[in-house]
Amino acid sequence: MKKFYPFFIDLSGRKIVVIGGGEASYKRVKSFLDSGARVTVLSLEFHDQLLDINNDDLELVKVRLPEELDIAYRYFSDAFMIVIAIDDDEIVDRIIEYAKERNILINNMVHSEKGDVIVPFHEEAGGISIALTSFGVSGLATRVALEKVVKILEDDVEVKAILKVYGRLKKIIRSRVDDHKLRMKLYRELSEDSKFRELLRSGDIKEAFKHGLDILRKYNIPLQPSDERFLDGTE
Repeated sequence: MKKFYPFFIDLSGRKIVVIGGGEASYKRVKSFLDSGARVTVLSLEFHDQLLDINNDDLELVKVRLPEELDIAYRYFSDAFMIVIAIDDDEIVDRIIEYAKERNILINNMVHSEKGDVIVPFHEEAGGISIALTSFGVSGLATRVALEKVVKILEDDVEVKAILKVYGRLKKIIRSRVDDHKLRMKLYRELSEDSKFRELLRSGDIKEAFKHGLDILRKYNIPLQPSDERFLDGTE
């Protein structure tokens, strides 16, 4: 099995070409558009939901494959990624060959091992993005696993407290500490401080934030009245 490296990527303004206009393509196209990508779909027919999308960044182009593959190549020239949503080995192999010669990424929705990119099942839970894949073994298992992870995070008191308190303290540090080494030292001290972590585990947001501010004061980090108002929810 190929080894894939997981990461999140900004698709804003990037061109993605999708081969195939079925229902599966619609879901993928919708998620790409929501992420700010420009999407071109090449197909002889298009699912009704694709036709209903009203977005200037979506282009639907009628192309008969493999007869008009040369026409399709024109749309590949400036593509960041090509998404394959058809099951035709002859067409797919030719597209993959074209893409590899030009360092264009391939996301193969039918046979993931014949591609460079796997688009995972993903969800947001309380400010944390979760992305899971089973590498094509079972979409059902992956969806169930994702539901379980989301529920755990949504119900976890400590995670919620860390996001709220540590997130605010980190914002203060980044805005008022120019020294990169000192910033890293403060992040590390907050993460390793046993009292701070215990307060977060208990979900005591107010006391955890107070203790965090005390740690910043030890390093003479300038604080503002708005920092204290965060404690009573007015900031």
